[in-house]
Amino acid sequence: MTPSFKFKKAVLSLPVLAIFALSACDDATVSQSEAVDTPAPVAKAEPVKKEVVKKALTTDSMAVSVAGYEERFIGDVNAPVTMIEYASFTCPHCASFHKDVLPQIKKEYVDTGKLKVIFRDFPFERVGATAALLSRCVDKTRYYGFSDLVMKQQDTWASSANPMDGLFKIAKLAGLSQEKIDACLADEKLLDQIVAVRKEAMDKYGFNSTPSFLINGEKVVGAANFNTFQSVIDNKLN
Repeated sequence: MTPSFKFKKAVLSLPVLAIFALSACDDATVSQSEAVDTPAPVAKAEPVKKEVVKKALTTDSMAVSVAGYEERFIGDVNAPVTMIEYASFTCPHCASFHKDVLPQIKKEYVDTGKLKVIFRDFPFERVGATAALLSRCVDKTRYYGFSDLVMKQQDTWASSANPMDGLFKIAKLAGLSQEKIDACLADEKLLDQIVAVRKEAMDKYGFNSTPSFLINGEKVVGAANFNTFQSVIDNKLN
């Protein structure tokens, strides 16, 4: 059985380009795997076709809602400061944030009860959308471990001939069987919610690249260093 899903509704067009050295990931910045037109020789599941994604991302009509999109976060639910991260699992700058900056933020602010970090999806293409779906299908208690590993190993799986294999291996480590993976990728309602969250971030906050952050309402866009986050968070704590 080869599962598939329809990436149906969003608002940006998607040229299929290679990775560029930008300060943030946008609709012209995708994983190297997405820039390869030759299909992988072996795949247990197949992400949505590129032409379907492009059509979806140029569709203006949105009949979906963020209702039902369950937040994933780390930290004390009552922490005085909340940071919301909008990210794509195929964005190299998002991966850099998770590898180099988030651990410092977690140690300094999350583990001390000062900060809650909410993770929201902002996929640009089919592989990123597939990863977003899988992240929402793993058990809630394993979400952070799954997403953190996907980000930290992005250089390995996203640039491989078959990125799906790498994603499935990590998903299975997080407790998803192949049957659950198949069901996850066929969950159009969940995909609608993910797309709606992306659209809300664009329409409400003006975000069009990743990573993008809201820290108690203040915007931080792009691959900022720890000192930048430290300054904003400390200001919100004072």
